[in-house]
Amino acid sequence: MAMFFHYLKFVTAFPAQVPPRRETATREGRHLCFELPNPSGASISTLFYIRRTNQLVVGFSDGCLSLWNRKTLKREHHCQLGARRIPVHAITFQEPEKDPSNCCYLWAVKSTQESEGDVLRLRLLQLTIGSRKRLASGQVMYEGLECCKERFSLDLASRILPWRRQNSHMKFLSCQTIEDFYDSVDQGDNANEDGACLLSSGVVHLTCSGFQKEEEQLDAILSAAFQMGSLDLLTGCIKRWTSEKQPNSMENLQFISECVWNKVVYAKDDLDQMCVPLFHGSSNSPDLSTLQSLQHCQCLLSNLSRVLNLFQLRKKQALANHISVYAKVVIWFFQAGLLPDGLGFIEDLDPLSPVRHPNRER
Repeated sequence: MAMFFHYLKFVTAFPAQVPPRRETATREGRHLCFELPNPSGASISTLFYIRRTNQLVVGFSDGCLSLWNRKTLKREHHCQLGARRIPVHAITFQEPEKDPSNCCYLWAVKSTQESEGDVLRLRLLQLTIGSRKRLASGQVMYEGLECCKERFSLDLASRILPWRRQNSHMKFLSCQTIEDFYDSVDQGDNANEDGACLLSSGVVHLTCSGFQKEEEQLDAILSAAFQMGSLDLLTGCIKRWTSEKQPNSMENLQFISECVWNKVVYAKDDLDQMCVPLFHGSSNSPDLSTLQSLQHCQCLLSNLSRVLNLFQLRKKQALANHISVYAKVVIWFFQAGLLPDGLGFIEDLDPLSPVRHPNRER
């Protein structure tokens, strides 16, 4: 990352004339970088931008949370979530339907991430907004934070059923809200408000109200598992369903196998699109984002190949594995400076890892 620091222009305070400074930095090919201080001095553990309120939510490693107004560049709220100094690892925004009081909600997840035992707590914060405006595009925007109060807290660690009843540390992966709106004669406006936390040892699902689409939810959970490489729970379910040979088990196995193969196809298409500018010479210069995208795609293909092997789909598993190896080769050529054509070795892209030929890796 050191090669990108010279593109940043650090500002230790929030000056009144931000637009002129931004324009000056843009002409210089640089970006303004503002410091987001925490009174306790703790490091930032997560960031989340709320488009509807134009706010940046900052979670800290000591359990504190701040709300910054992106328009005024001022901190509008700062609080400690609970008495224990547990890091805030995820934040997500939820907007209720037709709420006359102009209130929105933040879900904040605090987790020790195996450092101090299994602690995982979900907190709901209510944001009371001064005004609610509907733009010409139809988008709803909120402006003027009046107060932020905690309304709900839930200990998730005590509600998880460990897989195979074994004692294992939990690691938080992701949290999301799923909201689908339906407008029909019979049902009218129907909001589905669900929260789901995906863990390496299980899944916690909270349903508030409304109709939910199980297949869409399962697909979202599978996607997160493949992306994060958390396959223990999934592989355990596949083995159990295979041994049970029940009607529902067969349906689940068929759905997962189709889902996995579709993701292999999509990953192959993404890899092709990333490789075209590298081989055709249309890529201006190599950068860290290109390398990270290639590595992410290769890791995803490797995880998908592992799951396909459980279904004994030999040809599909072999194809997914070959594509994964091909991605490794492209990464090796990229790091060695052989791609794009005419460029030298890129030391700053991965200074801690030597360039090894993929066939020699163990």
